[in-house]
Amino acid sequence: MEMGVCTSRVNDCLRYASAKLHSPERPGAVHRAYLLGVISPPEHTNDGVNLVLSTGQHEVLRGLAGGQDLGWIAANSGAHADVVRRDMRALMALVDARTTMHLIRRGWELGLLGPTRNEVSNPSTVSVNSGRD
Repeated sequence: MEMGVCTSRVNDCLRYASAKLHSPERPGAVHRAYLLGVISPPEHTNDGVNLVLSTGQHEVLRGLAGGQDLGWIAANSGAHADVVRRDMRALMALVDARTTMHLIRRGWELGLLGPTRNEVSNPSTVSVNSGRD
């Protein structure tokens, strides 16, 4: 409202940005924007030093960062959709994230997400660290 732009225009711009970042889902677009330097990634914190994620939580985090939705993550992990949703809620509580986009930010802050050597040499490839290096 302050900018004098309607909600539908903002949503159109977000869809366009997501398409340019080759990620249909906003959490994946945020992750990709961090990787490409379009948005400055958050500083690392030491909050996650003793953080332990389950296999399902890792799959949810990697899937969301890769631009996938929960249905796709469930179908490709072989887990029931309810289990994937439970893993996502537990992950969000564990890292103190309020939304899926905030989950990506927290993943970067905690060192659970970030560029790998492959991404530095080929930024069109998106993969996610599954743990601390």
